[in-house]
Amino acid sequence: MRTRACGLIIREGRVLLQRKRNEMIWALPGGRVEVGETPEAALIREFREELGWDVHLGSRLWEFVNVFSHEGVDIRQAEVCFAIASNMPLTIMDETLEFRWVSPSEFLHIDVRPYDIRNRIFQNQ
Repeated sequence: MRTRACGLIIREGRVLLQRKRNEMIWALPGGRVEVGETPEAALIREFREELGWDVHLGSRLWEFVNVFSHEGVDIRQAEVCFAIASNMPLTIMDETLEFRWVSPSEFLHIDVRPYDIRNRIFQNQ
């Protein structure tokens, strides 16, 4: 089973989301935990690589197993999410990604995954 670390950043009531430019699915910013890496170290690395941000992680908000299919492949993935506070501007370092600040009402009109994070995000506000 693989692990994905992600960060929940809420600024002015909006949540930061990311997606690959060629996909429709949005997710919390972060990425895959590499072999020998902790979820914390992976998330710090991902924010530095993707946005150029040096972040300090807050509390671990949740961890759960997500089972889904992507491009015909069944995937079992642990999702680990941390709170992150940042006032840094969006400076996208990875041109294969797109980032967007999303209001709670916008969540109803876009595909955010895993689906379970909708409830988890708004419980933490």
